[in-house]
Amino acid sequence: MNRKREREQHLVDELKELELFDDIDESDVVRYEKKFKSNTENVIGRNAVVSVGSIFATTDSEEAKKVNHIFLNSVKHKNARATNQGMSGRCWLFAGLNIFRHNIMKALNLENFEFSQTYLFFWDKLERANSYIHLFIDGVEGVDSIDGISNGEVSVEGGDLNFDYYAETFLSDGGFWSMFCNLVDKYGVVPKSAMPETFQSGDSDDMNYIIENILHGCVNKIYKLRRKKNGEIRKFRNETTRQRHRNKLLALKDETLQQVYNTLVKFLGEPPKKFTWSYINDDDEKSAVLKGLRPQTFSNLVLDKMVLADDFVVLCNIPNPKYPYYQKYEVAGMNNVIGGTNHTMINVPIYELKKYARNSILAGMPVWFAGDVTKGFHPYMSSLDTKLINSDSVFGKPRKMNRTDRVLFRNQVANHAMVLTGINVKSRGGIDGWQVENSWGYWEKNTPGLDGYLCMSDDWFNEYMTEVVIHKQFFAKSRNMLRAINSESIKVKPWSAISRATMVRGIKPPREYVNRFLKPSSTK
Repeated sequence: MNRKREREQHLVDELKELELFDDIDESDVVRYEKKFKSNTENVIGRNAVVSVGSIFATTDSEEAKKVNHIFLNSVKHKNARATNQGMSGRCWLFAGLNIFRHNIMKALNLENFEFSQTYLFFWDKLERANSYIHLFIDGVEGVDSIDGISNGEVSVEGGDLNFDYYAETFLSDGGFWSMFCNLVDKYGVVPKSAMPETFQSGDSDDMNYIIENILHGCVNKIYKLRRKKNGEIRKFRNETTRQRHRNKLLALKDETLQQVYNTLVKFLGEPPKKFTWSYINDDDEKSAVLKGLRPQTFSNLVLDKMVLADDFVVLCNIPNPKYPYYQKYEVAGMNNVIGGTNHTMINVPIYELKKYARNSILAGMPVWFAGDVTKGFHPYMSSLDTKLINSDSVFGKPRKMNRTDRVLFRNQVANHAMVLTGINVKSRGGIDGWQVENSWGYWEKNTPGLDGYLCMSDDWFNEYMTEVVIHKQFFAKSRNMLRAINSESIKVKPWSAISRATMVRGIKPPREYVNRFLKPSSTK
């Protein structure tokens, strides 16, 4: 035993000498500091970043000359103004509504038009509250057969991935494309004038904090009522007693939803049952007034009676052996509307996303998409580009990671949803750039690059595009895609890599950072 300990201690001593097994001490810091100052480029980089920030300090001036905000193929209406989600995480709702507004503007020749994002935001919060409470009353719908879940039961005991994920993620502002579809298909849409923005719709943290407190208090009570003192779930042999107990839980749910509804009305206003919509034609200045409109009537009128959950297909690119290409996957248990559609997507190579996005834009239909805007986003040049910001020249080159690695380590996620509205095509068929409609407001509505629309390089699309939403009509001639669309979906856990990578978390705009250098003339 003594010899074994001696060998172990000898190994520890060797590792310490090699500096592979040690903490950071004063000598390490001195060494780091000396090496830093011995390199003039480090000192120059420090001075630049401290003075003007990392984006200006790392901008490649040669690449900046290539940024182009003029697009020859664009579905953007000439007067369309970029929308503004404020300091909220509603980008997926904004992007969903924005794919339909340009055609309305063109059809009626309107100077500008927006749907009410607050209207859908209201119903999403209320529906999500109902679904969250039912997770604790009925279990997790549709995921009973998934490993790690026992009979759909959600446990708040330590180490339960169900509870951890739902408590941290489900009640956030973020969402899937399917959640947008569920809301529109059930509640319809209304123009912005029928339910405009409020102070809190554009700054949702306070509202979310209050609603989460209400809901967590409710599910905590339900959790305790469902269990005995020893922690086991209550068993009722008598059907009458079982139903009485369930009715008690449902009564608690109804009381809580009333409280959530009251809170939402105070923050966002009351959703209209009927409304009047007025508009003026931009050419002849003739006006029209439509009275007594209901949300579903208006929705059928402007969306041509589409059922979004059935009419659109989500294509994603998550290169991972666990998720083979041309297979449909379904995220079970993350439905914001009970009885609605779970998020489904088809995992395909990146060139398929590009092909169908291109076809859709050239046919006049914008494309909802989600990607990682923390990579290569230049707020001052309104650009998404892999070369424009050359961080390696200042901070050093990190170890290389491909898309598979980045998704695995949560280094690449779908943190922002926007809309592809235009494309420049090269003479030989390649793509020279994409026009992107953002929802972070604008500075000068008539100046490309300051109008809230971004330019995206094709390289950025290849690297950081996560998913696109394409109308099903564009797959009519592809047997391979039709086979995947009509196949049985494989259910995946809400916390699986493919689910985490495709749920839009709703990153907030870098408003404070940008406003140091640009003063927006309008953010609405």
